[in-house]
Amino acid sequence: MRYVSRRVGLGVVVCTLGVLALVSIGCKTGADEPTPTPTPVVDKGDQGDVSTPGPPTKADQALALANNHFGFALLAKLLAAQAKGNVFISPSSIAMALDMALAGAVGNTQQAMMKALAMKGLTPGDVDQANLDLRKALANPDKEVQLSIANSLWLSKGIDFVPGFLDIGTKSYGAKVSSLDFSSPDAGKTINAWVKDNTGGKIPEIVADGPMAGMVCVLVNAVYFVGRWTDVFDKAQTKPHPFTLLDGTKKDLPMMTQSGEYEYVKQPGFEAIRLPYGTKRVAMYIFLPDKSTNVGALCKKLGEGGWENWTEGMEETPGQITLPKFRAEYGVQLNDALQAMGMSVAFDPAKADFSKMCGKPGDAWIGQVIHKTFVEVDEEGTKAAAATAIQMPGAAAPRPVTPFNMVVDRPFFCAIVDSLTNTILFMGAIVSPGAIGG
Repeated sequence: MRYVSRRVGLGVVVCTLGVLALVSIGCKTGADEPTPTPTPVVDKGDQGDVSTPGPPTKADQALALANNHFGFALLAKLLAAQAKGNVFISPSSIAMALDMALAGAVGNTQQAMMKALAMKGLTPGDVDQANLDLRKALANPDKEVQLSIANSLWLSKGIDFVPGFLDIGTKSYGAKVSSLDFSSPDAGKTINAWVKDNTGGKIPEIVADGPMAGMVCVLVNAVYFVGRWTDVFDKAQTKPHPFTLLDGTKKDLPMMTQSGEYEYVKQPGFEAIRLPYGTKRVAMYIFLPDKSTNVGALCKKLGEGGWENWTEGMEETPGQITLPKFRAEYGVQLNDALQAMGMSVAFDPAKADFSKMCGKPGDAWIGQVIHKTFVEVDEEGTKAAAATAIQMPGAAAPRPVTPFNMVVDRPFFCAIVDSLTNTILFMGAIVSPGAIGG
């Protein structure tokens, strides 16, 4: 039976990590009116009550939908720019990191970021509240799933920040606020240690280990997830099987196999399955294109509305799934993709306005956005991690039930989703999965 609130359609047996590094060089103490007067920062612990989630509000649902649309749009840009190789991202991590930066944006910068993030019908205040609600909803989703979301805000000693910006960071995002001497040789190492600790060691480094002279602040979002399949795969059934790469060549991979009842759908051009974790709230979705098409074209259709339609159209169907054990790592600079999506003003030193963070217009802009991910799938379940670093220099009709045999032996799309909040935690096109053991 389908999970009652499964609007997301994606299993979350992964470790999610988002790291946002905001580096502002030359943000000035104080701010011109009407920006509130900045005050010195005091170290604080994690804040933001994530207990007792309430029913989803319209803003909560709108944010989840926006994050998913943003994720598919970004994936399309990255696939278009990369002809070969895996592309695997965490849209929820990247979006939350950018949302924290958005809290410091003003005017055209704010509007451009919200448009690129697909936040139609939302105000900045809605975004902050909805992120608080999202963190509550994702806390302890399943006894068989480990999911933690942590945020931290590292601020340069001697720099004043707008109080409202710090309040949003602590209250809406639960950020730990700490002062840091960025000229210290251990500055980067301190941030990396926090990231590594909050991602199960899967993302050991997001910034350089040495000094970070000129930095004003670094915002970090870390999400870690480990999930166990509802029905684990029998290791004795794992056998080598050829996987066809994009160029038509084949390589043997250890393939897991099991039979049962699954939420499944077959449409012209693809077939898809939902593989749940634990009590089935979180699941992994696998979309396998037919041999006559390709994973890039399928991802495009998913982003054009197919995701919602096809995940909702899945039905319990008897069948067999054969899936590779795989491990994949991915890293990319997101500057070009984000600017192509309409966020160019935030990267322009002459036009960017982050005066709600510190200083005045022109004191800070986005210089670089880096994203890293890790995913591992085996007979027991899934692990995944992601890191996003943003450096900011300153200044349908019923169908017959037919058994299926789905063999994932060619490039495919996969996503990990929390069904209660409809949040896609990870998504990507796996075209060359790295083998795990024998």
